[in-house]
Amino acid sequence: MGIALSDQRTRRAKLRLTNAQRSPVFARQLAQPHGLLGHLTGRMMVRGNCCFNEWIVDQLADRGGSEVRRIVEVGSGPGIGLAYLLAAFPDAQLWGIDHSAVMLKQARTRNAAAIRSGQLTLTNGDLDCLGALPLVDLVVAVHVLYFWADPQAELRKVRRALGENGAVSVGYQLRRNMPYSMQEAFKANGHRLFDTDELVTTLLRDAGFRRIDVLTRGPHRMQLATRAQFQ
Repeated sequence: MGIALSDQRTRRAKLRLTNAQRSPVFARQLAQPHGLLGHLTGRMMVRGNCCFNEWIVDQLADRGGSEVRRIVEVGSGPGIGLAYLLAAFPDAQLWGIDHSAVMLKQARTRNAAAIRSGQLTLTNGDLDCLGALPLVDLVVAVHVLYFWADPQAELRKVRRALGENGAVSVGYQLRRNMPYSMQEAFKANGHRLFDTDELVTTLLRDAGFRRIDVLTRGPHRMQLATRAQFQ
């Protein structure tokens, strides 16, 4: 009976999540997954973002090579991006930062071997956690730009955490490539969407980054920017 009730609760939660995709609830779960709906949101993130994360890491591996020794993923979610980074940069030390305990639990399960070996450390928090780390070579942020109330301030925190030749990778989609229901849900929660790649480039440049490359594949976007000294 316990299993049957559990299955019923899961089915009801899945139905609520499907309905929530048409409401602000869905956007709130994407910003900070919690509870049973958060657990299901994490599973949905894995299915929906797997190829995007793989493509981003492939681009980073082609450009970074063996010089990348310290990597942080902010908003690491269920850990699928961390798994790809661990495979692409086997000699690097990695940190995953997320403010959702539900996401950290999924990431911990997905990357248990790397955590046991000491290669990966997971932290519950936000970008302020970067200040406690040694300078890093690469910061990865996929589908988190929308949720920053002050993205330029957050990007400045990233810049301060980078070593001399460090870089940030920002993965995102433009407004026009998102379902209308998601656009409305994000708007209702005050989240920020971007109509052009130039808007993201401007944020990076104003935060002190230079040599900004814009890479695209279908609806997927990544901007890779290197740290620059302020004048």
